Amino acid sequence: MYAIETYFIPPTNSRGARIKARVMEGRTSTGAPARSLTLPWNYALGMSKNHVAACEALATRLGWSGEWIEGGGADGASVWINSHHPGAVAVVAPEAEQ
Repeated sequence: MYAIETYFIPPTNSRGARIKARVMEGRTSTGAPARSLTLPWNYALGMSKNHVAACEALATRLGWSGEWIEGGGADGASVWINSHHPGAVAVVAPEAEQ
């Protein structure tokens, strides 16, 4: 089963806010590209859509496709589970936060 965790990294004195996506479990279909990525925080997107963007970017980099279902993780992180449906990455996120 594929799972991706996304979480917020607060700004420091030398770096702005970021969002990190990392593989929690599973294998790539193309070998061993980086199992995580960090994106700059996009303030225009808001909290939920930044998590969606990070999940989608890592899934695309790893060559994973299907529908990704978001759930809550530890310390405010989001955990994305691949439902194993074939097709393009279609990230499904809660609509509550704007």
